[in-house]
Amino acid sequence: MRSRDWVTAEVLYQRTLVSGGMSARVLGNLAQIYSNKGNYAKAEAMFRQVLKMSPDYPIARNNLAEALARQGKHQEAEKILAATSTETAQTRKEYPRTWIPVLNLALYRHNAKDEAGAMAIIEQARRDYPGTWEIIRLEANLLQEANRSEAALPLVTEFVHDHWWHRAATVLLGRLYSETGDTDKALELLCWASWLDVYDPEALNVIAEIRFKQNRLAEACAAQRKAISRQPDQPRQYAFLCKILEKMGRDGEARLAMAQTARLKALALNSGAPN
Repeated sequence: MRSRDWVTAEVLYQRTLVSGGMSARVLGNLAQIYSNKGNYAKAEAMFRQVLKMSPDYPIARNNLAEALARQGKHQEAEKILAATSTETAQTRKEYPRTWIPVLNLALYRHNAKDEAGAMAIIEQARRDYPGTWEIIRLEANLLQEANRSEAALPLVTEFVHDHWWHRAATVLLGRLYSETGDTDKALELLCWASWLDVYDPEALNVIAEIRFKQNRLAEACAAQRKAISRQPDQPRQYAFLCKILEKMGRDGEARLAMAQTARLKALALNSGAPN
């Protein structure tokens, strides 16, 4: 009989609630399932129940704000995030990942074209949550968009110095050096990043982009082919290879790469179709 309760996570949480297992955790998990399914009104109601039980729970507040935003209730969502971002140091100790609502608030300000407000929020977040990659990455990305890559360099450099094994941070640092004109340093970092995760193609993609801009097409082609070997099922990988081959004048190979791009896109579209 219990095995029927475990048929899906949704059924398990629903039956747990029916049998009297009312807790913030169960409600929150079920609300997140509804949110993932696009039932934001139902998720909103359940997240409000969670906050009645645990008013200081910042992740529930963040998820409620997300459900509200998805329904177009942006003003209330931002108000909730703003209140959550001012949590005390004690609350930050009690709950994990309390920086997520702060990041979302900064993104709200950024999307509203309030760049000064977004930067003020994220700079304070970096002081409140030192060494948190997601915060550093967002600040660096905002600086990049504002054509201030030089200002982002020391932030990411410090993080990479303390986290030499962090592939994403090393790739971003490589991008920043490339944008600021130090191509040799950028390529050195990107080569290292390509070894930090031998399954991820991003560092090789960036190397290919740099070599393409330098008109060093043979090296761009070699790097892109390595990226394809790591991610052979992604159309965008072949699309960029096609661009490189076309510039090299290798039209026959370029057509084959473009045909592979089209084939993979068709497979992706048909994968959800019924048999």
